[in-house]
Amino acid sequence: GTSSGGLAVSGPETAVNIPAGGTGALTLLGTVSGDGSVALTLADSYHRPYALESFTYTMDIAPPQNVTVTLDFVGTMTNTILASGEDESPLSLVEVEVNDGSLRGPQATQIVTCVPGSGTADAFVCDWNAGAVTDGHSYTMRARAADAHGNLSAWSDPITVIGDATLPVLALSTATQEALSDGQLNDSELTLDGTLVDERAAVSVQACLTQIIVGEEVAACNTAEVLSDDSWSLSLPGRYDGVTAALSIVGYDGAGNPSAVFTQTVWLDTAAPVIGEFVTPAFVQMVGYEVALFASGTVTDSSGLAAVRAVIIQPDNSSVAVDGAVNGSTWEMNYLFTQGGDYEAVVLLTDGAGNRRFSRVWLFMVALPDQYLLSVTRDGPGSGTVTSDPAGIDCGADCSGVFNDGAVVTLTATADTGSTFTGWGGACAGTGACVITIENTTAVTATFTLNQYDLSVLLDGTGNGGVTSDPAGIDCGANCSALFDYGTVVTLTAAADTGSTFTGWGGACSGTGDCVITIENTTAVMATFTLNEYKLFLPLMMTPSNPDLDVESGTATVGEIAAASGNAGKRATDAAFWVNADVNPGPAPTGVNHLWTPIGPPTTVVSSTPVIPTPAAVLPEVRMVARPR
Repeated sequence: GTSSGGLAVSGPETAVNIPAGGTGALTLLGTVSGDGSVALTLADSYHRPYALESFTYTMDIAPPQNVTVTLDFVGTMTNTILASGEDESPLSLVEVEVNDGSLRGPQATQIVTCVPGSGTADAFVCDWNAGAVTDGHSYTMRARAADAHGNLSAWSDPITVIGDATLPVLALSTATQEALSDGQLNDSELTLDGTLVDERAAVSVQACLTQIIVGEEVAACNTAEVLSDDSWSLSLPGRYDGVTAALSIVGYDGAGNPSAVFTQTVWLDTAAPVIGEFVTPAFVQMVGYEVALFASGTVTDSSGLAAVRAVIIQPDNSSVAVDGAVNGSTWEMNYLFTQGGDYEAVVLLTDGAGNRRFSRVWLFMVALPDQYLLSVTRDGPGSGTVTSDPAGIDCGADCSGVFNDGAVVTLTATADTGSTFTGWGGACAGTGACVITIENTTAVTATFTLNQYDLSVLLDGTGNGGVTSDPAGIDCGANCSALFDYGTVVTLTAAADTGSTFTGWGGACSGTGDCVITIENTTAVMATFTLNEYKLFLPLMMTPSNPDLDVESGTATVGEIAAASGNAGKRATDAAFWVNADVNPGPAPTGVNHLWTPIGPPTTVVSSTPVIPTPAAVLPEVRMVARPR
């Protein structure tokens, strides 16, 4: 039923035989004559009505407003007209009236029905076939819209659109023409550019690459806008490794007129050569003054290897470019070297499509026909350097050098801190300077040993415990010292025995945590362990002969408590006191009964029965603080 407004509803409607858990559909029809609200109820044959929902409604009697139509130019054949309107209800219909202005009677006007477009709900798209268009001819267009309730707007204000029958002119730039001249495109040639000229408005350029994949044509396209100076630039989509495709480029003006289509079959390879073998000798010995091989290798590439070039940095820091030889997928580099010494080089590989790849940079040495290589190898766990006189070797960094035939070279070994030079091998022996007369290729080995230093641990204190090391070597108790290599980081860990406590490090370490030492010389560490002391609860029983014993709040021995004369406000008469006592050896007190019970380790009860001390008895002296039981 209605609670307000003009609504006449037919019904009630009934749905029968709905199973448990099932569904049924009921439709109520009504005639609306004004705004209002509705309350819906539902009832079955066994239950009272159930309130389903209440809602308000507004009666829409207003037509759409602000209806517009847009088209820049009228082009030959199909034109896309954009139309829109505003309404509180969805639009159901948009029509565009087109008047070509040159005909009379019914043929002069066409009605184009539009369909919803993408974007907003009130935007519509109207495809209109203009047929043959005369350039510069005027067309008049207007639109109207209807909402979902049938409210129809008036026609909009008309617009005038000019016919454009002139095709735009597409041109490729010189660079693009050169890139396409060999029928191949590499990675650096995928960007195309040019101009699109139109007497009214050049809008866009589209380039597509079409391949045959599994018997089907597959096109990948990119579109670019034409700039105000008529230029355009776009990049072809995708990456390719040796495929054939049909390239097409076309431009469009504001009326949708296409330019002449540029087409060409192209070979696409945007992948640089893949380096396989790469052989670069570390040393080149010239035999006579002829070219020598200094690099070779193989590549894989769909367009094949076209060229190889090396750039060489010579010992005098000058550079030279050398072209190599290509044989299918293999290549090699030869050069007539004129300087002996250290060289640096890199190879540039270029495939048939023009893609390029640089190799890694490598170092090598060259000896001329009257020169020989002297090389030094450092050995052993230690470290150090070897230098030569005359200069040429500084090992560390440079462990080989080229020297003239007959040159006398002196090698000197210097150990780093923490290491010792222990001798020469190869062309020299002993530990002094190595003196060599260069007569052929010569190799020398210098051995450096890492120094070792003693680390010792001393156990101290009244308690007991042990110390271990990581890395292994010290396990003290039994083994309290060990040799470690220079620079080794050693961690010492202390563990107290039962009844003792580790109380700290001395010597090279402090504190109670792990002791971490970097071995640089002989080192000593002390670990202190203290024997634990335990507290007991002692019930102090007063005897009739001493009923007025005064107990101070401080600490005292049993004998001192028995003789106490001070009064801290806690008087022991016939009551018992619990005494917190530290056990220390000493002479026995007399005249007081005791019962001893420990509160922590050791757990053995010293005495479970009252003890009546006598002057001859030997009992521990007890330091204690008395407190009421």
